[in-house]
Amino acid sequence: MLLGDLGATVAYIDPPDGPMWDSPANTTLVRNKLIVNLDLNSDEGLTYARALCPEADIIVENFRPGKLAAFGIDFAAMREERPELVTVSLPGFASNDAEYRELRAFKA
Repeated sequence: MLLGDLGATVAYIDPPDGPMWDSPANTTLVRNKLIVNLDLNSDEGLTYARALCPEADIIVENFRPGKLAAFGIDFAAMREERPELVTVSLPGFASNDAEYRELRAFKA
């Protein structure tokens, strides 16, 4: 949201049916963002998401640890090709939290 407020082009990927939770806060949280509805479990959606990556200066994701890599999107490999790329992972729970690391943040 803040990057968009400062003039950056921000692409936000939502599931095909829209936001996972309906809240009045969505209006604020998605302001100044290009909303892209993709099914990352489909070949077409994943291909489109992968095509967005080379255009990015910063990629922020909030999947459970290892989930993005399972989709074939490997931050380490991307940074080897483009050292200037900034990648950020913000999972709901720490990867070393044995009890919660596999949960989505809104399920606990």
